[in-house]
Amino acid sequence: MRNPLRILHEHLRSPVIQFGPPRTGSTVVWNALRAILPGQDIPKRHDLSFLHLSPFCRSRIVCTVRNPLDIIVSMLGVSELEPTPEAVTGKILELEHHGLGNVLSIRQRPGTLFLRYEDFYGNFDYLFDELTRFLKVEIGDEERNRFNEEFHVESVRKRAENLGDFGNFDPGDHIHGRHISRYSGRPGYHSEVLDRDSAIRIRERFASFMAAFDYLPDAGRSE
Repeated sequence: MRNPLRILHEHLRSPVIQFGPPRTGSTVVWNALRAILPGQDIPKRHDLSFLHLSPFCRSRIVCTVRNPLDIIVSMLGVSELEPTPEAVTGKILELEHHGLGNVLSIRQRPGTLFLRYEDFYGNFDYLFDELTRFLKVEIGDEERNRFNEEFHVESVRKRAENLGDFGNFDPGDHIHGRHISRYSGRPGYHSEVLDRDSAIRIRERFASFMAAFDYLPDAGRSE
C-alpha cells in the first residue's frame, strides 16, 4: 500500500503527474517531462488515488493511452507468456486493475493531457510539441536532439539488454530489462500474435475505452 503522506504530497505539491496504464509509453513520456522540467519531482503512476481523482487536486496530469490489444500483447511479452486464452484472460484482469478505469474517470478532467502511444511512437517532435504547449514551457533543439538519441528505440533496447530480466530496472530513467520487444513496440503488432477469439474478447472487454480514444476498427485511426 502506498504511503498516504506521499499521496498527499503529490496531491498538494506536484505541478504535474505522469499517469498511464502499463505498457503505454509512460516511461519515455516521464523522461520527456523530466527533460522539460529539470529538477522537479514528477511522480510516475500506473494508477491514481482517490485524492488525484478528487476535484481538489490541482496537479496537471499527462496521461498515456494505447490500443488495449497491443498493451495485452506487450504485457504477455515481458512476462514471457504465450498468448493462450488463459494467459490473455490473466492480462485482461491485470490491465483492468492497473489504471485503465482511471483513464475514463479523468476523460473530461480539466488540466489533463492525453497522449496516444500511436501518435508519439517514433515521433518525439510531436511529443515535445504537445508537452511544451500543455505546460507552456520551451525546450531547445539541443535538448530535443539529446533525448532523441538517448530514447530512440534501439538505444533503449541496448540498455535494456544489459539489465537482464524485466524485474531489473535503472532507477534513474526507469528502463527495465526486456523493455523493448522483438516487435520494437510497433503499433498494431497484436495482429501478428493474437488469435481472432482473443482479439474479440479484448475489444469487447475494453469497448468503452477503445471508443473514447478512437481505437475501434471503424474509427478511422490506427488500431
